[in-house]
Amino acid sequence: MIRSFLFGLVVVAVMNGVACGVDNQVRDFLVYDVDSSTQQYRLMRSRIETLDNLREGRGSVAKLRGGGKANIENGNPETEQEWAEAIVVSGDSTPDIQVVVRDNGVAMPWDFHSAMMLTLYHHLEQASLFFDSLGVSPDVVGTMRVYYNMPITVNLWMLPLPLVTDNAAYISTIDAFVIPPQVILNDVPLYANRGVVVHEYSHAVFNRLVDADRRVPVYALESWDNLVVNERRSLDEGVADFFAAVAVSDPNFLAASISDAEELGIDRDVSVERLYDAALRASVQSDDLVDYDPYILGSVVASALWALRGSTDADTVTSAVVGALNRIKGIDERLTLTLFFDFVIEGLPADLQEAGCQLFAMRLDAVAGDLACVR
Repeated sequence: MIRSFLFGLVVVAVMNGVACGVDNQVRDFLVYDVDSSTQQYRLMRSRIETLDNLREGRGSVAKLRGGGKANIENGNPETEQEWAEAIVVSGDSTPDIQVVVRDNGVAMPWDFHSAMMLTLYHHLEQASLFFDSLGVSPDVVGTMRVYYNMPITVNLWMLPLPLVTDNAAYISTIDAFVIPPQVILNDVPLYANRGVVVHEYSHAVFNRLVDADRRVPVYALESWDNLVVNERRSLDEGVADFFAAVAVSDPNFLAASISDAEELGIDRDVSVERLYDAALRASVQSDDLVDYDPYILGSVVASALWALRGSTDADTVTSAVVGALNRIKGIDERLTLTLFFDFVIEGLPADLQEAGCQLFAMRLDAVAGDLACVR
Protein backbone atom coordinates (compact mmCIF):
# COMPACT_ATOMS: atom_id res chain seq x y z
CA MET A 1 0.00 0.00 0.00
CA ILE A 2 2.84 2.42 0.84
CA ARG A 3 4.64 1.65 -2.42
CA SER A 4 1.56 2.16 -4.62
CA PHE A 5 0.73 5.44 -2.87
CA LEU A 6 4.24 6.74 -3.48
CA PHE A 7 4.12 5.68 -7.13
CA GLY A 8 0.86 7.57 -7.61
CA LEU A 9 2.38 10.73 -6.15
CA VAL A 10 5.40 10.50 -8.43
CA VAL A 11 3.15 10.18 -11.49
CA VAL A 12 1.20 13.27 -10.40
CA ALA A 13 4.45 15.16 -9.77
CA VAL A 14 5.80 14.39 -13.23
CA MET A 15 2.51 15.39 -14.88
CA ASN A 16 2.63 18.66 -13.00
CA GLY A 17 6.08 19.38 -14.35
CA VAL A 18 7.96 19.76 -11.08
CA ALA A 19 11.73 20.05 -11.02
CA CYS A 20 13.89 16.98 -10.48
CA GLY A 21 17.21 16.95 -8.68
CA VAL A 22 18.78 17.49 -5.31
CA ASP A 23 19.07 20.78 -3.49
CA ASN A 24 20.84 20.64 -0.14
CA GLN A 25 19.00 23.79 0.92
CA VAL A 26 15.61 22.05 0.78
CA ARG A 27 14.19 21.61 4.26
CA ASP A 28 10.56 20.56 3.65
CA PHE A 29 9.94 16.95 2.67
CA LEU A 30 7.16 14.44 2.29
CA VAL A 31 7.96 11.69 4.79
CA TYR A 32 5.99 8.85 6.27
CA ASP A 33 4.91 9.90 9.75
CA VAL A 34 2.10 9.54 12.25
CA ASP A 35 -0.79 11.99 11.96
CA SER A 36 -1.42 13.18 15.53
CA SER A 37 -5.11 13.76 14.80
CA THR A 38 -5.76 10.18 13.71
CA GLN A 39 -2.69 8.29 15.02
CA GLN A 40 -2.40 6.82 11.52
CA TYR A 41 0.74 6.86 9.37
CA ARG A 42 0.66 8.70 6.06
CA LEU A 43 2.85 10.85 3.85
CA MET A 44 3.13 14.22 5.55
CA ARG A 45 4.98 17.48 4.95
CA SER A 46 7.72 17.71 7.58
CA ARG A 47 10.90 19.64 8.24
CA ILE A 48 14.36 18.10 8.21
CA GLU A 49 16.86 20.67 9.43
CA THR A 50 20.18 18.84 9.76
CA LEU A 51 20.79 17.23 6.36
CA ASP A 52 24.08 18.45 4.91
CA ASN A 53 23.96 16.20 1.85
CA LEU A 54 20.46 15.20 0.79
CA ARG A 55 21.45 12.76 -1.94
CA GLU A 56 23.75 10.83 0.42
CA GLY A 57 21.47 11.02 3.45
CA ARG A 58 24.20 12.59 5.53
CA GLY A 59 23.90 15.16 8.30
CA SER A 60 24.78 15.89 11.90
CA VAL A 61 22.27 13.36 13.25
CA ALA A 62 22.98 10.40 11.01
CA LYS A 63 25.08 9.13 8.13
CA LEU A 64 23.17 6.64 6.02
CA ARG A 65 24.81 3.75 4.22
CA GLY A 66 23.00 1.49 1.77
CA GLY A 67 23.10 -2.16 0.83
CA GLY A 68 25.97 -4.43 1.80
CA LYS A 69 25.64 -7.11 4.43
CA ALA A 70 26.37 -7.70 8.09
CA ASN A 71 27.79 -11.10 8.90
CA ILE A 72 27.80 -12.55 12.40
CA GLU A 73 31.17 -14.24 12.28
CA ASN A 74 31.32 -15.34 15.91
CA GLY A 75 28.20 -16.49 17.73
CA ASN A 76 29.97 -16.96 21.05
CA PRO A 77 32.43 -14.09 21.62
CA GLU A 78 34.19 -13.96 24.99
CA THR A 79 36.93 -11.32 24.86
CA GLU A 80 36.42 -7.64 24.08
CA GLN A 81 38.24 -8.07 20.78
CA GLU A 82 36.07 -11.04 19.82
CA TRP A 83 32.96 -8.99 20.59
CA ALA A 84 34.30 -6.10 18.50
CA GLU A 85 34.92 -8.46 15.57
CA ALA A 86 31.77 -10.58 15.97
CA ILE A 87 29.77 -8.57 13.43
CA VAL A 88 31.51 -7.65 10.19
CA VAL A 89 29.92 -5.09 7.86
CA SER A 90 30.96 -5.16 4.21
CA GLY A 91 29.84 -4.05 0.77
CA ASP A 92 27.87 -1.00 1.94
CA SER A 93 27.82 2.09 -0.24
CA THR A 94 26.74 5.73 -0.33
CA PRO A 95 22.99 6.05 -0.88
CA ASP A 96 21.52 7.87 -3.86
CA ILE A 97 18.35 9.52 -2.57
CA GLN A 98 16.25 10.94 -5.38
CA VAL A 99 13.55 13.56 -4.94
CA VAL A 100 11.43 15.86 -7.04
CA VAL A 101 10.94 19.40 -5.77
CA ARG A 102 7.44 20.70 -6.25
CA ASP A 103 6.53 24.30 -7.00
CA ASN A 104 5.79 24.89 -3.32
CA GLY A 105 9.37 23.94 -2.42
CA VAL A 106 8.49 20.57 -0.90
CA ALA A 107 10.79 17.69 -1.85
CA MET A 108 8.95 14.49 -2.68
CA PRO A 109 10.80 11.15 -2.77
CA TRP A 110 11.08 9.68 -6.23
CA ASP A 111 10.97 6.02 -5.20
CA PHE A 112 10.18 3.77 -2.26
CA HIS A 113 13.69 3.50 -0.83
CA SER A 114 14.29 7.24 -1.16
CA ALA A 115 11.07 7.78 0.79
CA MET A 116 12.07 5.32 3.49
CA MET A 117 15.60 6.71 3.89
CA LEU A 118 14.28 10.27 4.18
CA THR A 119 11.66 9.05 6.65
CA LEU A 120 14.32 7.25 8.67
CA TYR A 121 16.56 10.33 8.80
CA HIS A 122 13.57 12.49 9.77
CA HIS A 123 12.62 10.14 12.62
CA LEU A 124 16.19 10.04 13.91
CA GLU A 125 16.32 13.83 13.87
CA GLN A 126 13.03 13.95 15.78
CA ALA A 127 14.39 11.42 18.29
CA SER A 128 17.47 13.58 18.77
CA LEU A 129 15.28 16.66 19.31
CA PHE A 130 13.06 14.75 21.74
CA PHE A 131 16.01 13.76 23.94
CA ASP A 132 17.51 17.23 23.58
CA SER A 133 14.30 18.60 25.12
CA LEU A 134 14.96 16.28 28.08
CA GLY A 135 18.48 17.57 28.57
CA VAL A 136 20.34 14.92 26.54
CA SER A 137 22.36 16.96 24.04
CA PRO A 138 22.63 15.62 20.46
CA ASP A 139 26.38 15.57 21.06
CA VAL A 140 25.89 12.76 23.59
CA VAL A 141 24.93 10.31 20.83
CA GLY A 142 26.66 12.17 18.01
CA THR A 143 26.35 11.36 14.33
CA MET A 144 25.07 7.80 14.07
CA ARG A 145 25.90 5.44 11.22
CA VAL A 146 22.77 3.85 9.79
CA TYR A 147 22.99 0.78 7.56
CA TYR A 148 19.78 0.80 5.53
CA ASN A 149 18.33 -2.32 3.87
CA MET A 150 21.24 -4.45 5.04
CA PRO A 151 20.68 -8.20 5.52
CA ILE A 152 22.14 -9.75 8.67
CA THR A 153 23.44 -13.29 8.21
CA VAL A 154 25.19 -15.86 10.35
CA ASN A 155 28.04 -17.86 8.86
CA LEU A 156 27.38 -21.50 9.66
CA TRP A 157 29.49 -24.17 7.99
CA MET A 158 30.55 -21.48 5.53
CA LEU A 159 26.95 -21.00 4.36
CA PRO A 160 25.46 -17.54 5.03
CA LEU A 161 21.94 -18.03 6.39
CA PRO A 162 19.49 -15.11 6.84
CA LEU A 163 19.06 -14.26 10.51
CA VAL A 164 17.03 -11.07 10.83
CA THR A 165 14.45 -9.27 8.69
CA ASP A 166 11.67 -6.79 9.39
CA ASN A 167 13.47 -5.02 12.21
CA ALA A 168 15.44 -1.99 13.29
CA ALA A 169 18.21 -2.26 15.84
CA TYR A 170 20.93 -0.28 17.55
CA ILE A 171 23.99 -2.51 17.91
CA SER A 172 26.49 -1.17 20.42
CA THR A 173 29.49 -3.24 19.30
CA ILE A 174 29.49 -1.46 15.93
CA ASP A 175 27.81 1.65 17.36
CA ALA A 176 25.33 1.82 14.52
CA PHE A 177 21.72 1.33 13.56
CA VAL A 178 21.07 -1.63 11.30
CA ILE A 179 17.90 -1.74 9.20
CA PRO A 180 17.38 -5.19 7.61
CA PRO A 181 15.07 -5.64 4.61
CA GLN A 182 11.29 -5.65 5.07
CA VAL A 183 10.24 -9.17 4.06
CA ILE A 184 7.42 -10.57 6.18
CA LEU A 185 5.33 -7.78 7.70
CA ASN A 186 2.82 -5.90 5.55
CA ASP A 187 2.19 -2.97 7.89
CA VAL A 188 4.19 0.25 8.38
CA PRO A 189 7.88 -0.75 8.19
CA LEU A 190 9.40 -0.74 11.66
CA TYR A 191 12.03 1.76 10.59
CA ALA A 192 9.26 4.10 9.34
CA ASN A 193 7.52 3.89 12.72
CA ARG A 194 8.72 6.94 14.66
CA GLY A 195 8.08 5.22 17.99
CA VAL A 196 10.35 2.35 17.00
CA VAL A 197 13.09 4.76 15.92
CA VAL A 198 12.86 6.62 19.25
CA HIS A 199 13.06 3.23 21.01
CA GLU A 200 16.28 2.34 19.17
CA TYR A 201 17.73 5.84 19.66
CA SER A 202 17.03 5.37 23.38
CA HIS A 203 19.33 2.34 23.36
CA ALA A 204 22.13 4.58 22.08
CA VAL A 205 21.33 7.08 24.85
CA PHE A 206 21.36 4.25 27.42
CA ASN A 207 24.72 3.13 26.07
CA ARG A 208 26.16 6.62 26.52
CA LEU A 209 24.59 7.44 29.89
CA VAL A 210 24.48 4.11 31.72
CA ASP A 211 27.13 1.98 30.03
CA ALA A 212 29.53 4.96 29.91
CA ASP A 213 29.89 4.70 26.11
CA ARG A 214 31.37 1.19 26.21
CA ARG A 215 30.94 -0.72 22.98
CA VAL A 216 30.83 -4.04 24.87
CA PRO A 217 28.74 -4.26 28.07
CA VAL A 218 30.83 -5.20 31.08
CA TYR A 219 28.50 -8.06 31.96
CA ALA A 220 29.38 -9.73 28.64
CA LEU A 221 33.04 -9.90 29.72
CA GLU A 222 32.62 -10.78 33.38
CA SER A 223 30.69 -13.35 35.40
CA TRP A 224 27.77 -11.40 36.78
CA ASP A 225 24.75 -12.80 38.56
CA ASN A 226 21.85 -13.48 36.17
CA LEU A 227 19.53 -11.25 38.18
CA VAL A 228 21.75 -8.17 37.78
CA VAL A 229 22.34 -8.74 34.06
CA ASN A 230 18.72 -9.45 33.25
CA GLU A 231 17.32 -6.54 35.26
CA ARG A 232 19.78 -4.22 33.52
CA ARG A 233 18.79 -5.45 30.06
CA SER A 234 15.10 -5.16 30.93
CA LEU A 235 15.64 -1.63 32.22
CA ASP A 236 17.20 -0.71 28.87
CA GLU A 237 14.19 -2.11 26.98
CA GLY A 238 11.66 -0.65 29.41
CA VAL A 239 12.83 2.95 29.34
CA ALA A 240 13.14 2.69 25.54
CA ASP A 241 9.48 1.67 25.23
CA PHE A 242 8.46 4.41 27.66
CA PHE A 243 10.33 7.13 25.77
CA ALA A 244 8.91 5.87 22.46
CA ALA A 245 5.34 5.92 23.76
CA VAL A 246 5.77 9.46 25.14
CA ALA A 247 7.42 10.75 21.96
CA VAL A 248 4.53 9.69 19.72
CA SER A 249 1.77 9.94 22.37
CA ASP A 250 0.82 6.32 21.76
CA PRO A 251 1.19 3.64 24.45
CA ASN A 252 0.81 0.92 21.81
CA PHE A 253 3.12 2.44 19.20
CA LEU A 254 4.11 -0.98 17.80
CA ALA A 255 0.57 -1.70 16.61
CA ALA A 256 1.01 0.40 13.46
CA SER A 257 3.80 -1.93 12.34
CA ILE A 258 2.66 -5.23 13.84
CA SER A 259 -1.11 -5.42 13.59
CA ASP A 260 -1.11 -9.14 14.40
CA ALA A 261 1.08 -8.70 17.50
CA GLU A 262 -1.08 -11.02 19.60
CA GLU A 263 -0.65 -13.87 17.11
CA LEU A 264 3.10 -13.28 17.12
CA GLY A 265 3.24 -13.28 20.92
CA ILE A 266 4.21 -9.60 21.15
CA ASP A 267 2.71 -7.74 24.11
CA ARG A 268 4.24 -4.30 24.61
CA ASP A 269 1.32 -1.90 25.19
CA VAL A 270 2.64 0.31 28.01
CA SER A 271 -0.85 1.29 29.14
CA VAL A 272 -1.50 -2.28 30.35
CA GLU A 273 -0.96 -2.81 34.08
CA ARG A 274 1.92 -5.26 34.62
CA LEU A 275 3.60 -6.63 37.74
CA TYR A 276 7.10 -7.79 38.65
CA ASP A 277 5.81 -10.74 40.66
CA ALA A 278 7.52 -13.75 42.23
CA ALA A 279 7.13 -15.93 39.13
CA LEU A 280 8.71 -13.31 36.86
CA ARG A 281 11.51 -12.69 39.35
CA ALA A 282 12.28 -16.43 39.36
CA SER A 283 12.85 -16.40 35.60
CA VAL A 284 14.86 -13.18 35.81
CA GLN A 285 17.11 -14.87 38.36
CA SER A 286 17.41 -18.25 36.65
CA ASP A 287 17.56 -17.53 32.90
CA ASP A 288 20.97 -16.96 31.37
CA LEU A 289 21.97 -14.29 28.84
CA VAL A 290 20.85 -16.36 25.84
CA ASP A 291 17.52 -17.65 27.17
CA TYR A 292 16.26 -14.53 28.93
CA ASP A 293 13.58 -12.36 27.30
CA PRO A 294 14.16 -8.77 28.52
CA TYR A 295 10.89 -7.45 27.10
CA ILE A 296 8.63 -9.04 29.73
CA LEU A 297 10.14 -7.23 32.71
CA GLY A 298 10.91 -4.31 30.40
CA SER A 299 7.19 -3.91 29.81
CA VAL A 300 6.66 -3.78 33.59
CA VAL A 301 9.18 -0.93 33.77
CA ALA A 302 7.58 0.94 30.85
CA SER A 303 4.02 0.52 32.14
CA ALA A 304 4.98 1.69 35.66
CA LEU A 305 6.60 4.84 34.28
CA TRP A 306 3.66 5.45 31.93
CA ALA A 307 1.18 5.05 34.79
CA LEU A 308 3.06 7.67 36.82
CA ARG A 309 1.93 10.23 34.24
CA GLY A 310 -1.52 9.95 35.79
CA SER A 311 -0.24 11.77 38.87
CA THR A 312 1.62 14.51 37.00
CA ASP A 313 2.63 15.08 33.37
CA ALA A 314 4.91 13.48 30.79
CA ASP A 315 7.63 16.14 31.04
CA THR A 316 8.01 15.66 34.79
CA VAL A 317 8.28 11.88 34.49
CA THR A 318 10.62 11.86 31.49
CA SER A 319 12.93 14.36 33.19
CA ALA A 320 13.01 12.19 36.32
CA VAL A 321 13.84 9.14 34.19
CA VAL A 322 16.72 10.90 32.42
CA GLY A 323 17.99 12.10 35.81
CA ALA A 324 17.90 8.53 37.10
CA LEU A 325 19.81 7.25 34.06
CA ASN A 326 22.50 9.86 34.66
CA ARG A 327 22.78 8.82 38.31
CA ILE A 328 23.26 5.12 37.55
CA LYS A 329 26.00 5.81 35.00
CA GLY A 330 28.94 3.49 35.51
CA ILE A 331 27.24 1.45 38.26
CA ASP A 332 27.86 -2.14 37.33
CA GLU A 333 27.12 -5.12 39.58
CA ARG A 334 25.49 -2.88 42.21
CA LEU A 335 22.81 -1.70 39.81
CA THR A 336 19.35 -3.03 40.59
CA LEU A 337 15.94 -2.18 39.21
CA THR A 338 14.87 -0.75 42.55
CA LEU A 339 17.90 1.57 42.65
CA PHE A 340 16.81 3.04 39.33
CA PHE A 341 13.26 3.56 40.61
CA ASP A 342 14.63 5.06 43.84
CA PHE A 343 16.39 7.69 41.73
CA VAL A 344 13.24 8.31 39.66
CA ILE A 345 11.27 8.97 42.87
CA GLU A 346 13.97 11.33 44.17
CA GLY A 347 13.83 13.22 40.87
CA LEU A 348 10.11 13.92 41.25
CA PRO A 349 8.74 17.05 42.96
CA ALA A 350 8.40 16.47 46.72
CA ASP A 351 4.60 16.42 46.60
CA LEU A 352 4.64 13.55 44.08
CA GLN A 353 7.20 11.29 45.70
CA GLU A 354 4.76 9.46 47.96
CA ALA A 355 2.42 8.68 45.06
CA GLY A 356 5.40 7.51 43.02
CA CYS A 357 6.56 5.26 45.84
CA GLN A 358 3.12 3.68 46.23
CA LEU A 359 2.77 3.06 42.50
CA PHE A 360 6.23 1.53 42.09
CA ALA A 361 5.85 -0.62 45.23
CA MET A 362 2.65 -2.06 43.80
CA ARG A 363 4.08 -2.70 40.32
CA LEU A 364 7.42 -4.09 41.62
CA ASP A 365 5.69 -6.46 44.01
CA ALA A 366 8.51 -9.05 44.22
CA VAL A 367 11.17 -6.46 45.14
CA ALA A 368 9.06 -3.70 46.70
CA GLY A 369 10.83 -4.10 50.05
CA ASP A 370 14.09 -3.03 48.41
CA LEU A 371 12.75 0.41 47.49
CA ALA A 372 14.30 3.07 49.73
CA CYS A 373 10.93 4.76 50.22
CA VAL A 374 9.45 1.53 51.58
CA ARG A 375 12.31 0.38 53.78
